[in-house]
Amino acid sequence: MFTVSKAFVEESSWVTGKTPNGELIIGYIDKIDPAKDIVRVAVVNSDNDDIVGDTIEMLHHWVETIPSSFEKSKTQLEFLIDLALETKDEEWFLELSAEWKKKDQKELL
Repeated sequence: MFTVSKAFVEESSWVTGKTPNGELIIGYIDKIDPAKDIVRVAVVNSDNDDIVGDTIEMLHHWVETIPSSFEKSKTQLEFLIDLALETKDEEWFLELSAEWKKKDQKELL
């Protein structure tokens, strides 16, 4: 395995990046080929709707991991909750929902 942007990358890591064609993507690592320095990314969101749902190969230095523990706004949490629903990631959905609920309760105080 190798590191990307000071974060450990492994299969199922959520990443963001830019394809050689300049398309912005968000997805997760489906497979890693360290011999070729390539990661396969399952694209779940992109500014090019045609590649959403595809799995694309990218050089590992074209992607950056999305940190799981950064302070997120309610808008960001809502987007990520939608993403968790789209990808049927129940554990992530529950984690994000709990985080959203805490943030919502803080705003009421």
